[in-house]
Amino acid sequence: QFLRMSGGIKPIGFGAVLSVGRDLVPSEVNTPKVKPHVSVNYRVPQALCLPSSSAPSSPPGLPLGVLLAIFDDVSTWPIIVADPLRRPGVSVHLSATYLDAPVAPDSELLITSDVKKLGNLMAFCSLECRLKETGELVAVGEHTKYLPMGWVYEKLIPNFLGPLTLFSSKYGPELVKNSSALEAASTVSDLVQPLEPESEGNVTRASFSVTDECKNPMGGFHGGCQALVAQVVAGAGVAGMMGKGGKVLKSVSVSYMSTGKGVCDVVSEVLPQKQDDDITTSVEIMREDGRLISTAMMTWK
Repeated sequence: QFLRMSGGIKPIGFGAVLSVGRDLVPSEVNTPKVKPHVSVNYRVPQALCLPSSSAPSSPPGLPLGVLLAIFDDVSTWPIIVADPLRRPGVSVHLSATYLDAPVAPDSELLITSDVKKLGNLMAFCSLECRLKETGELVAVGEHTKYLPMGWVYEKLIPNFLGPLTLFSSKYGPELVKNSSALEAASTVSDLVQPLEPESEGNVTRASFSVTDECKNPMGGFHGGCQALVAQVVAGAGVAGMMGKGGKVLKSVSVSYMSTGKGVCDVVSEVLPQKQDDDITTSVEIMREDGRLISTAMMTWK
C-alpha cells in the first residue's frame, strides 16, 4: 500500500492489472508483537476472470495464478508494518490452493494474512481467502520472503517509510478510492493473449515478453504474473492430453530464483500420472540465456 502511495496513489505494473488500487481495500490492520496480520475486502473484477486454461468451455473464474498475485500483495503489507526497517523484501516461495471451484466474478472476498515468523533475514506468512457473505474458506496460501534490501535502503529509507506506512494504513484506502488518477488497466485475457503454447508429447513451450504491465514496483517480472503465465502454458499442455474434458488448477507452488526481464521462455512438462485422476505439471521460466527465473509445481483436478 505504501508503494502505491509513493507512486502518486496510482497502481503500477501488474498491480494495475489486478485493480489493486480500486478494489483491494484494507478492512483491518493489526500488528501485535506475536501475530501481525492484515485483512482486506476484495471484489473479484470480471476483467481478471478466465475459463480454465485446460477446459476453455468452463465458466470464467479467478485464475489461481491471479489469486497468488493478490496473496503476494496482501502478505507484504503486515511484513512492512511489523519489520522495524520497513522492508518489503523479495519473494522466495509463494503457494496457493483452491479448496473448491475457482471464485466467480463479482464475488466478495475477505483475505487475511498472518505473519507467522519475522526475523532479520526471512519472513513467513500464511493466508486465507473466504467468501465474505458466508465465511466459507475457499483458498489458502503461504508466502516466504527474503528481507535484506541493501545498506542504502536499510539505513536511509525507514526514516521516511515509517510515518508513510502508518499514514497510509489509516488514510490510504480513502485516498486511493477517491483518486482520479487511476486508469483502466488491461484485462488478464489481454495480458496472456500473446502466449502461443506449442505442445510436443508431454512438453509445452511458449515465449513471453515482460511488458510494463507485467512488472512489480521494482521493475522486475511480477511473481504473480509469472504464476499466471505458467498456469496458461501448463493448462494448454494438460488440455492437449485430456481433450475437451479438461482439468481445473487446484494448487500452485512457485519458487523464485532471479529477476526476470525482456523475453522469457516458458517450459511446462506433464509428469507421469499416478493411479488417481490428478495431473501434476512442472514449469520453468527462464531468461533467453537459460538462467532460471522461477520454477512451479501445479496440480490439476
